[in-house]
Amino acid sequence: MNIKIMWKKSFQSEREQKRANYTKNVAKAKRILVDSTKYHLIPHLAQLKVAKEIYDALVKWYARSNTNRKLALKNRLHNIAMTKSEYVVSYLMNISQVRDKPIPIRHTIEGLELVSIILNGFYPSWEQFIQGIYVRSKLPTFDELCFDCVQEESKLSSRNNSQTP
Repeated sequence: MNIKIMWKKSFQSEREQKRANYTKNVAKAKRILVDSTKYHLIPHLAQLKVAKEIYDALVKWYARSNTNRKLALKNRLHNIAMTKSEYVVSYLMNISQVRDKPIPIRHTIEGLELVSIILNGFYPSWEQFIQGIYVRSKLPTFDELCFDCVQEESKLSSRNNSQTP
């Protein structure tokens, strides 16, 4: 009987110790989450009791914010336009810099969307080239388009130089 009581007490103390460790770890996790959060979000997180609730709230907040960043990136790309005196290489470099700018959204604009944005930003004198790209059965990739654009610019440049007396 004595052994049963001792075992029961040791079992309870072990359980209490696990509970204390759990509480300590939850408090530590909350502290880490709150300490690494921007100040304007802390009042929203202070009322939450468990670290999982804080984490879920942060994920929800940043997912919403991430959508705004994606839209801002698309808007910046749409606002880049080639000027009459600008070389195609500098125009494409501007596009690449905005596209590759390190912003924490984990979203890139690639493929057909990027090619369409680039073609829409060309100066009107490139209209025949743009139409030639759009009538292809398959739109080119970004790299293929860059190559085609440089070739077209050199062709236009040599044509203009040969026409000038």
